[in-house]
Amino acid sequence: MIGLLLPLATRIVGERFAKLAAWAFVAMAVAGAVYAAYCWAWDRGRDHERAAWQVKVADIRKERDDAMAALGKRDAEDADALETSITENRKALDDEMANLPDQPLSNRQRARACRELMRQGRRCPPPAAAP
Repeated sequence: MIGLLLPLATRIVGERFAKLAAWAFVAMAVAGAVYAAYCWAWDRGRDHERAAWQVKVADIRKERDDAMAALGKRDAEDADALETSITENRKALDDEMANLPDQPLSNRQRARACRELMRQGRRCPPPAAAP
C-alpha cells in the first residue's frame, strides 16, 4: 500500500518527505477506521441500552396500569357498599321517625336545626306562629 502511495506523495511533498507522508496517510486511514468502528459500536450499544430502558418502562407502566385498574375496581366496590350502607341507614332513620308523633319543635331543637342549616350554608326559616 505504501508503494502505491509513494509516487503520489513524491509529487505532493517531494522525495525527501514522501515516505513519511505515505505512512502518515496510512496512519490517518487506520485511525479513521478505528474511530468509525468505535462510533458504530457505541451507537449500537446506545440503541441496545435504549431498547432495554423501553422494556423496563413498559413493564413499569403495565404494573402501574394493573394496580390502578385493581384500585378502581376496589373503589367501585367500596362505593357500592357505602351507598348501600347509607341507603339502609337512611331507611332505618325514616322508619324510626315514622313512629314519632307530630309535635312542634322545641326551642332547643329549633336552635340545633338552625345551627346545622347555617353550617351547611343555608338560612334558617323564621319560626312558625304558634296556634
